[in-house]
Amino acid sequence: MADIVYMVRHAAPPVGRRDRYWGRADPGVDADSLAGTAALLPMFWEKPSVIFTSPLRRAAATADAIAGHFNLEPTVEPELAETDFGDFDGLSWDEISTRHSDAAAAWAREGDAFHFPNGESVPDFLDRADRVWQRITSAEDKTVLAVSHGGIIAAWCCLFLRMPLEHRFSFRPAYAALTAFIRKKDGSGWEMTFFNNTL
Repeated sequence: MADIVYMVRHAAPPVGRRDRYWGRADPGVDADSLAGTAALLPMFWEKPSVIFTSPLRRAAATADAIAGHFNLEPTVEPELAETDFGDFDGLSWDEISTRHSDAAAAWAREGDAFHFPNGESVPDFLDRADRVWQRITSAEDKTVLAVSHGGIIAAWCCLFLRMPLEHRFSFRPAYAALTAFIRKKDGSGWEMTFFNNTL
């Protein structure tokens, strides 16, 4: 089973395309943010033996940038993808509340029971986050890196710390930042080694 799990959120979208709900749409990545992932390398106290990446291009580009330094080829893991926001994808909150006012009100009202119009339901997303977390943490590889998205990483922080998933908004993963968990020696759970580390 995995003993160390590193998590990196993808590099930032270009300036002007941030502060939006990016799910399955591809906003691209900022070149400086992508290059900045090299600053994460000294923080890996053990080299990953495997790198898993979301299939979305902003994550895959980030995984490729890191993997090259470790002479590894990232493995695409479809369930590491961000929430499918459906009709909300690529929109700011102001645009959502204007163009989809009824659905925006339903989201505010229903919270974790909400189903994004023409997208994914929140319960399905959380089930997926749990499923891929269990699969990766039980993998044979001892040191794992997962390159993913803010929603997945926040949910994983709750799973590692045995917190209810509704508390995931307490964690706000930063772009191109590294978070790490290590399995306790007695096998009783996990410890957060660091969160949102950048240089």
